[in-house]
Amino acid sequence: MNTDSLFPNLTIVNLLNDFHQNEFDVSTIDSYMVSYHAFLNYFKIIADRKGEIRKDDLIIGINFTYGWMPTIFSFKNDDFDYPLHILNQVQQGAIIGIKEFNALKSLFNNSIVGTSKLLHFINPEQYAIWDSRVCRFATGRNNVYQSQVNNTEYFNRYLNLSRLLSSEPLFEYEIYQPFCKKLNEYQQKTIPVTPLRVLELLLFLMDIKKYGRNNKATAVVE
Repeated sequence: MNTDSLFPNLTIVNLLNDFHQNEFDVSTIDSYMVSYHAFLNYFKIIADRKGEIRKDDLIIGINFTYGWMPTIFSFKNDDFDYPLHILNQVQQGAIIGIKEFNALKSLFNNSIVGTSKLLHFINPEQYAIWDSRVCRFATGRNNVYQSQVNNTEYFNRYLNLSRLLSSEPLFEYEIYQPFCKKLNEYQQKTIPVTPLRVLELLLFLMDIKKYGRNNKATAVVE
């Protein structure tokens, strides 16, 4: 069975129960979906023309990524070469690990949350978005520390488990397809989203349902 003790809520049984026993207001994520596909398309155009992600693309990408975040962005160093190499590897389908996550994080405002979002926009099939709501609901904690949300190992473990869970047939037929149908009916058009995106949205919506829209996950900062 695909499990990780760090994330007790993140099992296929729990996900199925959460999905089928709750009603979700997909209008909650409507404003995100407006910009989501524009962000994906920016990097898809680069990939389709078989071009490399350049420094200007990195700068533009991380800044529009921070449009989804409550903090102001700043680069924490001036080493762009290695991060650019990593991002181009990701664009080509490479699976990177903690060393590479830390290198990106050290450039991108020292934030694994911002890093995860940029990675997802570049390769949504293999990289999941990670934030404080996802961390809180997946770990089952009422509050999570900033040091936990910004923990590269936490993100790496979440990403590995998410890939396994989102590839299970039960997830495909019992969660992914029904969720996409509901989202498409609300939007009145087909909205292509990956299984990893649906899993993250499910956790995000479950956290809102349990704690409320205005209850910040990182109530305590270390």
